[in-house]
Amino acid sequence: MKDLPKIPNVRKMLVRAIARIEEKADQMDGKLDQVLRETGGLDWLCQYLDRDKSWVYKKTSKGEIPFHKIGKYIFFYRAEIDKWLLDPVGFMKEWERSRNVAVQQSRIRQLK
Repeated sequence: MKDLPKIPNVRKMLVRAIARIEEKADQMDGKLDQVLRETGGLDWLCQYLDRDKSWVYKKTSKGEIPFHKIGKYIFFYRAEIDKWLLDPVGFMKEWERSRNVAVQQSRIRQLK
């Protein structure tokens, strides 16, 4: 900060901007912790359901279990898995319908 030019208010503006960025980063960090508690990866699901990886891969490839994918990584929301365990067929119908709506909305946004 000592090397900044002595332009009026620039230093104050930068200090305020840095403070806002740090505040937002703290908020995002808290949200990330919450998301990590509510989600799990492949190993977590295998342990949670007491199944092996091939069983989980088979279910995800057939669309028989709720999952999400970012790049090559799949993850699962605990709440979705719990609902799926209680009513596999009914939950998957609703989950597929909501996924299709999300895909359609994404395509519409890409066209705009």
